[in-house]
Amino acid sequence: MLTGSAVVATQPPTATAADSCASLGACYDNVGISPDSDPSVANFDRHGNSYSQEALTAAGAARGAAINSSGMRFTFPDVPVGASDNTVAQGQTISLSGTADKLGFLLSASNGAATGTGTITYTDGSAQSYTLSSPDWLSTTPPSDGALAISTDRRNGPETSYPTSIFSQTVALTPGKSLASLALPPGGPLEPSSPALHIFDISSVTTSDASVAVTNPGNQTSVAGTPVNLQIQASDSDPEQTLTYSASGLPTGLSINPGTGLISGAPTTVATSTVTVTATHTAGATGSATFTWTVVAPTCRVTTKQAQYHKPVLGYYFYLVMIDITNTGNSAIPGRWNLKFTFGEERGIVRNPDGYVVSPTTGRNMTVTENKGVGINPRSTVTVSILTYYYSTKPTPAPPATFELNGKRCTR
Repeated sequence: MLTGSAVVATQPPTATAADSCASLGACYDNVGISPDSDPSVANFDRHGNSYSQEALTAAGAARGAAINSSGMRFTFPDVPVGASDNTVAQGQTISLSGTADKLGFLLSASNGAATGTGTITYTDGSAQSYTLSSPDWLSTTPPSDGALAISTDRRNGPETSYPTSIFSQTVALTPGKSLASLALPPGGPLEPSSPALHIFDISSVTTSDASVAVTNPGNQTSVAGTPVNLQIQASDSDPEQTLTYSASGLPTGLSINPGTGLISGAPTTVATSTVTVTATHTAGATGSATFTWTVVAPTCRVTTKQAQYHKPVLGYYFYLVMIDITNTGNSAIPGRWNLKFTFGEERGIVRNPDGYVVSPTTGRNMTVTENKGVGINPRSTVTVSILTYYYSTKPTPAPPATFELNGKRCTR
C-alpha cells in the first residue's frame, strides 16, 4: 500500500490486462498464496505451485503485515483465502496521487526472471519511464538494484521442497511533482512457459518527511596506541527505516562501522582532528554531529628484559622478567596503578614481587597492581621484577611486547 503523501489502496476485484484501476489491489488478477491445507486454491506459475501462507507468516509476511525492504515500508496483501493477491504486469494503469521521492515495488517473477519497462505520469502531463526486474520466485539472489524482502523454506504444489522469495525494488521520482498514474510494464496473460512479473504492493517515501538526528558524543581525548570504542547514537523519525553511518576527519587508525555507528581502532598519530559523523536515512535524509578528537602521546614508557633464573627442572624453565616503567608525563601517576601485559606463551608466577600483586598466577594475560599506594613521579622509573616459569621445549621465550598502564597504552 502506498504510504507517505502518495496514496494507492490495495484490495481486489480482479481486472483484465490494460485496465485502469483505482489501486493496485483493484488490478489483482492472480492467486499466488495458498494455505498448506488447500494448495489447490492458488496457482502462481500456472504449474499448480504457489507460496505457502504458513511459510510466509513464519517469515514475517502474514496477511496485512508490514514488510520493510529497500528503505520502503510495504503492506503485504490482506485478502481472503483463494482471492487474488498479486497483479501480473500487463500494462495496467494504476491511479496515483500526491508527491513522493521514490516508489517501491514488492514483486517477484514466475517461470524465470522477468524484466519490463513502464511509465509514470505526473499531473502536469510529463512522464518518465521506469524498469522493473525480478529474479524467478525460486531464486534467493535479489536484483542488482533491489533487495530480498521475504524468503521462505518451501512452497505449495506438486513439489514443496523449493525455497521461495519476494523482492523489492525502488524507482526515483522527479522531486516536487504530483503523481497522476503509473502504467505497469506490458506483458501477456500468465502462461506456463513465459516469464511474468508479479506485483504484490506499491509503496512510496518522501525524503522531506523523514528526519535524522545524531547525538553529539562531545569532544574526545585518546592516547596514541590505546584501543577505543565510541558508539554513535542516532534517532530516526521513522524507526522502520535503516540508517547508514559515515565519518570524516577521524584520527588515523580509527574507522566507523557503517551499519552500527561504532567507531573503533587504535589512533596512531598525535594530533587534534575535527570529526563529523553523519547518519543517512534510507530515503536520503541525513543528520550529523561535529566534535574534536585529540590524540595525545602516552604518558608511560616500558622497557623489559629477562634472564634465565636457573637451569630447567623437569622441563620447566624459570625466567626473571624485569619491567621498567617510566612516567613520561608532567604529573604523578597515583599509587594503586595497574599494568596489563601479555606473554607469548602460558606462564606461571613463582611469587609476587614486594609491593605488587600479579594476577592471575598462570596464563598469558597478566596484570601487575601496585598495592602499597606508591605512585610514579614525573620522569621517574620503577622496576618490577617477576619470577616466572613455563613448560616448553623452547628454552628462550619472548618477554611481553605490549603494555597498558591504567588502561592506556605505553610506548616501548
